[in-house]
Amino acid sequence: MIYTERKNLTVLELTEERDTLSYDELIPVLIERPSNVIYVELHGRLYGIVTIGHIIRTLSPETRQVVISKKFTSVASKENGYLLSRRLFKDNGSIVFVPVANSEGKLLGEWAKEDGLSAINYIASIVDNPKVAETLNGLEIVLVRPCAVFEKKRQLFLFWKQLLERKGASLTVIDSKDVEYYFFEHNIRRFVFVDFCEAKGVQGSFCMSVFGKQTFIALDCVTYRDFILRMKDEVCEAGEIERIFCSLQTQNVSVLGFHFMENEHGFLWEFQNRIQEKYRSHGIPSSPYMFPEMRKDFLGELYEKYMDEKMPIEINTILMKDGFYILRDTDTPILHASQGKRQTVGQPDAYECCVYVAGPCMIAGIYVEDQYTIPSLLQKELNLAGFSCKVINLGLPGVFLNQLVVNVAKILNEDLKQGDIVLFDTHDLSVSGIQMLSLTDALEESQAPIEWFANEPRHCNHKANQLFAKAMYEKLLPVLRQPVGDRKPIEKGDNIIKLLYIDQYFSDFDSSQYEKIGSIVMNCNPFTFGHRHLIEYAAELVDFLIIFVVEEDASLFTFEERFAMVCEGTADLKNVKAVPSGDFILSKRSFPEYFMKEADEDIVQNTENDITLFAEKIAPVLGITHRFVGEEPEDEVTNTYNRAMKKILPAHGIELVEIPRKQDGKAVISASRVRKCLEENTLEALDTLIPESTMRILFCVNE
Repeated sequence: MIYTERKNLTVLELTEERDTLSYDELIPVLIERPSNVIYVELHGRLYGIVTIGHIIRTLSPETRQVVISKKFTSVASKENGYLLSRRLFKDNGSIVFVPVANSEGKLLGEWAKEDGLSAINYIASIVDNPKVAETLNGLEIVLVRPCAVFEKKRQLFLFWKQLLERKGASLTVIDSKDVEYYFFEHNIRRFVFVDFCEAKGVQGSFCMSVFGKQTFIALDCVTYRDFILRMKDEVCEAGEIERIFCSLQTQNVSVLGFHFMENEHGFLWEFQNRIQEKYRSHGIPSSPYMFPEMRKDFLGELYEKYMDEKMPIEINTILMKDGFYILRDTDTPILHASQGKRQTVGQPDAYECCVYVAGPCMIAGIYVEDQYTIPSLLQKELNLAGFSCKVINLGLPGVFLNQLVVNVAKILNEDLKQGDIVLFDTHDLSVSGIQMLSLTDALEESQAPIEWFANEPRHCNHKANQLFAKAMYEKLLPVLRQPVGDRKPIEKGDNIIKLLYIDQYFSDFDSSQYEKIGSIVMNCNPFTFGHRHLIEYAAELVDFLIIFVVEEDASLFTFEERFAMVCEGTADLKNVKAVPSGDFILSKRSFPEYFMKEADEDIVQNTENDITLFAEKIAPVLGITHRFVGEEPEDEVTNTYNRAMKKILPAHGIELVEIPRKQDGKAVISASRVRKCLEENTLEALDTLIPESTMRILFCVNE
């Protein structure tokens, strides 16, 4: 989160009351100072707001006018608005800025969700991954120089430029006004920016300048953060997944990937836009949860049957077991799940091979009963055609940071045999070496109505599921007609946790150099002198200390902010390494009670699952011999977790060390005390609670 003074905001001043702004007024403002939001003032008071998304949605091709939005949330001052803005960002993902306006309506500044600074430590750790570094070497990248009014943005730009140059990237640096020229004359499609706000501003002005030509679809304005994260997905994880599936195919397991990617006709963009229009016409944000009128059209002839039933997404939950996410056992009139899998209707008792179908919401069937899931409908097609195959539903609702990783994990956890078939959602990544099925083409050929979909193609009804199951069946026909042959179990190699988590952050870590390796799992919401005390204490007792920073974004402060606080707050400790905890250590799926701070009937099972996974799959690979925790006199959830560690870790050769918490003469130094100071605006009390590095991250200001 970052604060920007009014003098550095993009402001357009009016001389009279109006409801719209013209294209000719907006373009010069955005070219001079690209931004995601233009603040409109009248007589020295904040009058309205125009965002880039609003421009694209409301720009009329006939009048070339954009509607001024006069409904907005503001806060009264920089200090008092800090915590309120942060909570607005946390509770509503669509809010990315909050204006600060005093009681007279004068615009003073802005709190923005994106700042680019907090991501440095996290993204730099990804760039250090050998596979990412190898891909960056020689890669041609177009960097857009930030607007000159922001000194911090210029510093950030130089940091990333130098880092990418050190990794061997081939860089072209341009100004924002040159984007259109490079797009048309040099056929450049992706431009990399320092932050989200400027990227959106340039994209918006470009869209307006080519309005009506549809060419803006191909313009990709991304931040350094998003650029590196995409590369991580496309290079590291897709590369590992390609290797895994190529290994399966050499052992006579057929693999088919399916995806929704844009085709040469631009159909997907147009189709998605028509789906979103349903929400825009009702003035509500896009969501997988439908309003009543949509639900009736969506369910069609099944509406009367389902009208009093909750949808499966609302009545089923997910848990982690042995490092894998699974569906909880469920038995309702419309959904049955057992041993982590949803029921596939029509499975034969005798079969020659298995067909494993992995994917997010559309495979899990979040809007349909068992008989209408894609796996059940595919099983019906196979049965009617006389193929002796058993279809297994490995679907999970897509609530994970990396659904593709979840798909692969579930597949590798199955008892695969030669002759089996795997179908998986590639989550729109390009995975080479396997057959691919475009469900976008299936949608276009069938001219499927938008009423079959909630807010996107993967959130679909029973009729769309039938369409997709048919497309999969037809794509599989050449494989199905081949003899099954030998049914020997296949070799799956390394466990998925090592491949997709440990190898990512510890590829150059040699545990044999150290006799004692310690670990701490920390949330740091935010990082305090108490956390620093625990780390210093632990670092003195071991040769090397690994800090796993909780990656789940369920806290007041974002993961990237908390990770930056830990990295900068421990930079002077040479035997300490901070890494993201990933999806396998203290995540919302493995231990949800930690984030709700509520003990329920599942807390013991979830606690033991999380700790056992750490003890069996992570600690041995990294050579971890100790785990450190702070004493917890009050929080029952944390106490339950600590008690379980005392029971489980020693049985796996890991010593648990409980450390007394640091006090400042008044009470224990805790993150909750810091949050209370922020709530009450008693900022002077923070000096004894948090280090200066944390203070810089909390109150980052754009100069």
